[in-house]
Amino acid sequence: MSEELDDVVKVATGTVVQIEVWQQALLDAGVTCKVVGNDLTGGIGTAFPGGAIELWVRRADAAGAEAAIRYAEEHKGHPAREHGPHGPAASDPKPHGPDGHRRDHQNPTY
Repeated sequence: MSEELDDVVKVATGTVVQIEVWQQALLDAGVTCKVVGNDLTGGIGTAFPGGAIELWVRRADAAGAEAAIRYAEEHKGHPAREHGPHGPAASDPKPHGPDGHRRDHQNPTY
């Protein structure tokens, strides 16, 4: 963000945890951002008062950044389901059969 220092805007203020979540949402959306004030926590961590940490973006990215923050807030606590390279995890719900009924398969006895 150093090339356009005069053309940045603050899009959010909050606690360390809030700003870290929003920063990750912006990075996932492809928006470059800068956290300001995080160095002031100095080991206090999440106990630092809310609103002291700021999140800044380029003016051109402000609308997208605000949308990404809104989306993150609306969907917090609802992680996206992404399967790893080997398919769904064993804890994922099992799919139903073609007729909509769940089939519990039993191990055959030999």
